[in-house]
Amino acid sequence: MAGTASVTGKDFFPALVGHLASAMNVPYVLVSEAMEDHPGQLKTLAMWSHNGLAENIEYPLAGTPCETVIQEAELCFYSDGLQERFPKFEILRAINARSYLGLPLTSASGEVIGNLCLLDTQPLITDENKMPSSACLPPVLPPNLNANGRSKSATGCMKSWSCGYRSEQRN
Repeated sequence: MAGTASVTGKDFFPALVGHLASAMNVPYVLVSEAMEDHPGQLKTLAMWSHNGLAENIEYPLAGTPCETVIQEAELCFYSDGLQERFPKFEILRAINARSYLGLPLTSASGEVIGNLCLLDTQPLITDENKMPSSACLPPVLPPNLNANGRSKSATGCMKSWSCGYRSEQRN
């Protein structure tokens, strides 16, 4: 993500979610971290909502699409029907989310420390010639960004973020 290359420290995550929302043409992008002091809870480090940054929130992991990402340490994709799959996660209904793409964020040792996800109010379309893989998604946590002293460093390399996904063009 060329747009985040020169951004560091506390400004990195807000820049990241804004650039990803624009590049992927989705209204919602968030980066969350697992809360050590509250197991089963996530806290957003930055959240993009339509045309700007939104206030950070804390939310329970159980019953969310993020649960698979965090607990199974794997990419999770729902092209449509998100609210029906997670009816108890009221935030999805409030923002009219229909589709989701999430990936785990890992420390240098491989521990899952959070997630990055995109949510759309329209179905996310896949290009069947390009299969999803977490290897095609960006490392988004530079070292030493979290306030509680844990070193955060996602593994992998920056490759094409599109990975065969696109959202329908907005009017």
